[in-house]
Amino acid sequence: MKFFFYIVLLFPCLLTSQNFKLTDSVFHKNDMLRSYQVIFELGKATILSKSELYLDSVAKFLLKHKQLQVEVSCHSDSRVSQISSSCLTCKRAKSIADYLVTKGVESDRILSKGYGFAKLLIQDSIINKTNDSLLIEKLHQKNRRTEFRDFDDKC
Repeated sequence: MKFFFYIVLLFPCLLTSQNFKLTDSVFHKNDMLRSYQVIFELGKATILSKSELYLDSVAKFLLKHKQLQVEVSCHSDSRVSQISSSCLTCKRAKSIADYLVTKGVESDRILSKGYGFAKLLIQDSIINKTNDSLLIEKLHQKNRRTEFRDFDDKC
């Protein structure tokens, strides 16, 4: 019963992701922007064209706010090995960084990191408590994300 209430309360939050256009936003030190709008080819680091509009808004924001240094991090779900997951998320984060550089953002302002499934938002212990395959996939999808975080290079 406890799990049911957890899913009922959590599920609406899991199904939606906020759409941000950074052009008018304020981004403070250590703020983090979580995105599900950067989509890659399955099992590859190739960014799909439908992600470009969103990444263009990130680039525009960074060009407007020259003081920001951003960590681009990619995360995966836990259904593959940690080694493959880490390699793929590193390559994906690098692809995003490279894309932002092509839009004019200085490469020394971008740090790319792949975390694999080291920082799951929804733990497997929660996911394994359901038998609903659609819900299981939605929960795994929440772990597959891109995050942008302002960082201080002196850290």
